[in-house]
Amino acid sequence: VTAAQAALESFQDGKSIAVFGQDITDPKIFAAVSWVMTIGVIFSLILIPIFLKKIQSKVGMVTNNSDGDNKFGDIISAATFIGTQTAAFDTWIWPLFMLTPAIASLLYIIPLLFIRYTPEKRAQVEKELAERRATIKMQNAE
Repeated sequence: VTAAQAALESFQDGKSIAVFGQDITDPKIFAAVSWVMTIGVIFSLILIPIFLKKIQSKVGMVTNNSDGDNKFGDIISAATFIGTQTAAFDTWIWPLFMLTPAIASLLYIIPLLFIRYTPEKRAQVEKELAERRATIKMQNAE
């Protein structure tokens, strides 16, 4: 069970209907789910600096062998340094990190151009959603 799903399930009290996988229309539910997810992310951002020394020592144990030689660590460091100093890296780093999300966002729009969401379709969707919510409300009341 994810944190967002657990937050949604806590609101199934008969007053508000929250079902995982459906649209959230209640501002109270949206705020609760947003806070749960934000706290989960911030918690990890706080723990990493606290335990960074321990994490680094474990990584150091993996890269060092029992003789005290750091051959694996030296190879990885050298490969990383050489890889970041090449002309190809300098040429492709900007498009990779800047243009890729922009292009993906534009490609996301293409399927939206083919969706025909007429007022009749909207009324039908709202009617079906109201029926589902009524069914869920009746099931929770039982």
